[in-house]
Amino acid sequence: MQIRAVVDQINSGKALLLVSPDERHSIIWPVELLPKEVREADILYIDVNIDDKETEDLKTKARERIARLVKRTQEMDRQKNEEKDE
Repeated sequence: MQIRAVVDQINSGKALLLVSPDERHSIIWPVELLPKEVREADILYIDVNIDDKETEDLKTKARERIARLVKRTQEMDRQKNEEKDE
């Protein structure tokens, strides 16, 4: 999917992009992520794609992180219970 946008304003390191076709929607975008030569009134095309592999990798990392946190919490609870029993 490709989105057409016009650079409406550039202020304080941010660009206000008006999204076509009717320019009723807007996106605030960091200027540092735009081409260096971008100016107000320039037309930009933004490609929007879903990366299934990267999405799945991110989900896997999140599940692993949650599992580590659960394990750590269970170990801390076990240690607290052991200290209470002493």
